[in-house]
Amino acid sequence: MQLTGDALNAPDLAAATALDISLSETTVDSNSGTGFSPGFLGLCWQKHQSGEDTIDSGLGEARKRIARGERGSERGTSIPLQFLYYRYFYITATSVLRLLLPLLIVVFVVVVVVVAAAAAAVVVVVIVAAAAAVVVVVIVVVVVVVVVIVAVAAAAVTAVAEQIIVIVVVAAAAVVVVLVVLIAVIFVVLVTVVVTAAAATGVVVVVVVVVVVVR
Repeated sequence: MQLTGDALNAPDLAAATALDISLSETTVDSNSGTGFSPGFLGLCWQKHQSGEDTIDSGLGEARKRIARGERGSERGTSIPLQFLYYRYFYITATSVLRLLLPLLIVVFVVVVVVVAAAAAAVVVVVIVAAAAAVVVVVIVVVVVVVVVIVAVAAAAVTAVAEQIIVIVVVAAAAVVVVLVVLIAVIFVVLVTVVVTAAAATGVVVVVVVVVVVVR
């Protein structure tokens, strides 16, 4: 790739920055496709090669001089392809990554929060279900014991006593039904609370993401 520019032939950076830059012969190189004038790229390369300034500031200085309409002679020189790769690909890629990094962090946090909320909901549901199962088993055992005791006692008592025992059994059954219904209600309430909390967390996270992206 052959470009032209006096800047590359200057003995030092001071001499290079003192040279005129011309836009009169701006071309699009077949290898780089930059569309900048040879003197423009030459000054940028001199800046990069000297190590005394950044490429971006070299480009800024070149743009200022071009805006002033400064012109100068140009003759053949060569600019390595690595410089163009660094200027137009590496810096662009790193800039894009810097812009996307906050969004990637937000997405990662959202995923972690949602997964944690789902895991917490599952744990709570499992604990409540296990507790409800234990309570139901205890109630069933108590009812069976009561029924057996009542049946044994009914065979040895009078008719009046049998009526009293029947009333006690019915009352015990009613208590069991009430307890089962109460446990079911508690279970439903806990599940509803967990699901609502997870949904609210998701809404908050989405709002935060939208605000961050918009800003």
